[in-house]
Amino acid sequence: MPLFGLLLGLVLISACMPKGQTRKPSEPPYFASLRPDEAWGRRGPSYDQPVLWEYRRRGLPLLVIDETPFWRQILDHEGDKVWMHKSLLSLRATVMVVSAQPAPLFRAAGDDQTVSAYAAPFAVLRLVQCLGDRCLVKKDNIRGWAEKQTLWGVEIPAPITG
Repeated sequence: MPLFGLLLGLVLISACMPKGQTRKPSEPPYFASLRPDEAWGRRGPSYDQPVLWEYRRRGLPLLVIDETPFWRQILDHEGDKVWMHKSLLSLRATVMVVSAQPAPLFRAAGDDQTVSAYAAPFAVLRLVQCLGDRCLVKKDNIRGWAEKQTLWGVEIPAPITG
C-alpha cells in the first residue's frame, strides 16, 4: 500500500507541472524566453542595481550566459548584456526573425521550396524543432520551416561557446 501512495504522488506531481517547458540545462549558455510582457534588465544581479534596459516583448528569446541562484545574466539579439531575476524567464523555446526582409516559412524541412507563409522581421515565434538548416516554427495557427540563419534563439553564438 505505501508503494501505491508513492506512485500516486508522483503521478499527481507530474500532472501539475507546467506544460511546454523543458528541464533547465545544467549550466549556461542556454536559451530562455521572457515570461512577462515587461521586464527590466539590470546592471548587476540585485534589485539595488540600476535598470539598463526595459524589455517589452513576452516570449523574446534571450541567451543566458551566467547565473547566480536567483539571477541570470542574459544576452539579447543585439548583443546587450543585463541581469534579470530568474522569475522573469521561461524555458519555453522561442525564436525571433532577425532578417531584414520577411522570412519565408517553407512547407517542409528538406529542399522543398514551397512557401506557405512569411514571418515579419522581429516576429517572435514558438520553436518546435530543427532538422538540418531549417526549424519548424509556429505562431497561432501558422506553421512552417524557417532557415536557421534567419532566426535568433536556435544556435549559441560562437564567441559565447568558445
